[in-house]
Amino acid sequence: MSSAEGISGSDGSQQQQQKQQQRMVLLLDMDCFFCQVHAKEDPSLEGIPVVVQQHGDIIAVDYQAREMGVTKHMNPNEARRLVAEHGVGRVVHAFEEQGKVSYRKYLDASTSIHKLLIQISIDRFGSTTVCEKASIDEFFVDLSEAWWSQHEVAGVSYHEFADTAATSLTKALIQHIGYKSSTGVACCKILAKAAASRAKPNGHLVVGGSISLQEMLWSTPVSAAPGCGYKSLLLPKLKAIGIQKLSELATKSVDQLQKQLGISAQLARQLHDFGLGVDPRPVLESPAPTRVSVHMSLGPELRGVTSNPFTSGERCQPKLEQMAKDLVVRVEQHLKEFQEWPSQLTLGACLNKQALKSTSGGYPERREDGAAVVLYIDLVVENAIGLLKKLMEKEATLIGNNNNKKRETCLLYTSPSPRDS
Repeated sequence: MSSAEGISGSDGSQQQQQKQQQRMVLLLDMDCFFCQVHAKEDPSLEGIPVVVQQHGDIIAVDYQAREMGVTKHMNPNEARRLVAEHGVGRVVHAFEEQGKVSYRKYLDASTSIHKLLIQISIDRFGSTTVCEKASIDEFFVDLSEAWWSQHEVAGVSYHEFADTAATSLTKALIQHIGYKSSTGVACCKILAKAAASRAKPNGHLVVGGSISLQEMLWSTPVSAAPGCGYKSLLLPKLKAIGIQKLSELATKSVDQLQKQLGISAQLARQLHDFGLGVDPRPVLESPAPTRVSVHMSLGPELRGVTSNPFTSGERCQPKLEQMAKDLVVRVEQHLKEFQEWPSQLTLGACLNKQALKSTSGGYPERREDGAAVVLYIDLVVENAIGLLKKLMEKEATLIGNNNNKKRETCLLYTSPSPRDS
């Protein structure tokens, strides 16, 4: 069966469908990734239900804990009660460094997975394989060239090659670094992602093999379309015009989608194509991020009823110090992964719903000995505080009336570049 069988659309969409028949995109989605990282760090968690709490929120729940009734965003006290009732499992806190939640261990694990996938994919399927890190726990692999060469030489079918590749990669992750994942394989990114979600936990699904393209489109919620997630402004508009499933996007013309949703013709065309299972987005090698940043929404303790929080250095400084230390951790992680180091530090602030105001200064060079590392961290903190004072002097509009109903944010970031060896 062709991966595009049974659907129809405009001439442009049909041409895209024909091109997609030559593509094989695989998505590896790590199962309960945060829970797995904690179990790797703490062997006493291995084999028991694991729930991860960050501040007052439950951010990750493994499958055993879900069977006990624990859900994401549940009250942590309720999660602990359910775990205690079953007499097995633990609610653990997200990792912390210097008294603040740190994603360093999650990012380290993600980097290890990505590097292993690149190595194994090329070793087993050839140098034409491309691996893209889509998120901290999702990885696309383009096997199109590898499959097509096997098909031409040995007559290997799409489903046979996809099944072999999915099994090979998921087993390699378990064997080499102990992480379980679910895998979806399809002719494009959107369908591969939907298939991986449906294959959970620890399974794999090939669209056009064990499930038809039409069935996948009919059964996938429209929230799976890029830009239509649960936090998007587009999702309630789609539901208001009766679109619940991915396939239903194709029941509307491009003009209808554009007018009824109030979106551009380009976006309407893209959504319509998603409804047909057409997604030409390529799998790309993951580039280094252009910015390493930390962001903070200023809490009530920094908000004055009649004064701007940035006018009070002694109130803002502790938060800014913590932001600077958090940025240092992320810059170190970036150096480890991409061998890049920043030369500039920028502080931005947005108050009273105004445009972001920013000012920049130098970012200190890292020295390797332990005492100097402490000094380097202190220098980043000192430079960040200096930027705050500079910004206050530079932007008089930041100083003014402020109240608790306004949203204030502070952003501290760098733009790393390749480091001289």
